[in-house]
Amino acid sequence: CFKYDLEVLLLASDKPLLKRLGTTEFTRTWTNPVEDQDHHRPPKRVVEDLFSDAGKKYKETADVPWILERSDYNELQNKCPQNFKPFLEGLLKLLEQE
Repeated sequence: CFKYDLEVLLLASDKPLLKRLGTTEFTRTWTNPVEDQDHHRPPKRVVEDLFSDAGKKYKETADVPWILERSDYNELQNKCPQNFKPFLEGLLKLLEQE
């Protein structure tokens, strides 16, 4: 359901990501729409760089759940309309059928 990396959802989760970084603004920029952030600089590397700039080490197993738990899936689907939105819509349809 992702064009490149799972971290695309972290880049789309501005406020929770900033909170996790412990900062008020980003030190790096990335492509918009965020799903177009490509393999030359994949979303995972952007996230790792953001954490490094904040003096932290990115830990997928701790940071991804922390950020996504605080993210609004409606906002994520609006910021990730190419792949995540259709995936989420399909998942929600399946859940309605149960």
